[in-house]
Amino acid sequence: MIELRQVRYQDWQNFYALFTESEIQKELPFTQPLSKFECYVWFLSIFLNMRQGLVYCRVISIKKRFLGIIFLEQYNPIHKTANISFDLSKRYQGKGIGRIAVAKFCQQAFLRNKLNRINAIVRPSNEKSQNLLTNIGFTKEASLKQYVHFKGNLIDVFLYRKCRDEQKAN
Repeated sequence: MIELRQVRYQDWQNFYALFTESEIQKELPFTQPLSKFECYVWFLSIFLNMRQGLVYCRVISIKKRFLGIIFLEQYNPIHKTANISFDLSKRYQGKGIGRIAVAKFCQQAFLRNKLNRINAIVRPSNEKSQNLLTNIGFTKEASLKQYVHFKGNLIDVFLYRKCRDEQKAN
């Protein structure tokens, strides 16, 4: 059974292992792999932001095994929107785990955070994430020109969205 549990300080080494996988690194915006120290500092900033309520984050696990992580960030309390991002270890991809975990996370986020809308920013070449989002009811809403920095360059991305009323329909 797929679980979404709270991030714990002890997860930082699993976080490092996940973000040093070659398949995951391809999707990260950094121009070079993170050192263990840089990853630790990144984890601490996420952990502290999570403790302050600025980021909603969950670990994807099965039988206490760390499989990946899901973030909800850039929360806008006025418009009740936030952006989702997720990473799942390569060895667990293609088995439906990501689809189930992200769908469950969105359901929780709509309730817990009283969101009206969840956005996902996806690179055009990341077809796996596009398919996952579409399969759980996200809609491709726009193509955004030169929208994010990725490995030192401004790149185009797709904007996907899921609204609260669409969550209830699925």
